[in-house]
Amino acid sequence: MQDDALAAGTILDQKWKIEAPLGQGGMGAVYAATHVRNQNRVAIKILHRELSRDSAVRDRFLHEGYAANQVGHPGTVRVLDDGTTHDGHTYLVMERLEGATLDAVAEATGGVLP
Repeated sequence: MQDDALAAGTILDQKWKIEAPLGQGGMGAVYAATHVRNQNRVAIKILHRELSRDSAVRDRFLHEGYAANQVGHPGTVRVLDDGTTHDGHTYLVMERLEGATLDAVAEATGGVLP
């Protein structure tokens, strides 16, 4: 959804600076971002605006994000913060993991994962 796209340099809630898009899907988009004061590098998942307006969808989005924190496994991403932008997007701030994508690993191993 192009009207939902955030430009690099956009500041969310006066603390998260958007750097670049990481991916997009039917529910929203994920961006690389940095905390403006402590420089913590994160990923921000933003629910599309029209979905953010639906309280059931918004509540499920937030609940699923924080349910991952309860798992306590190194294979799950921790949710660090949440909020709603001034123009109505609900978002989750997650730890940002660096490394190869699953597709890149599969391609490097001949299409078979170890």
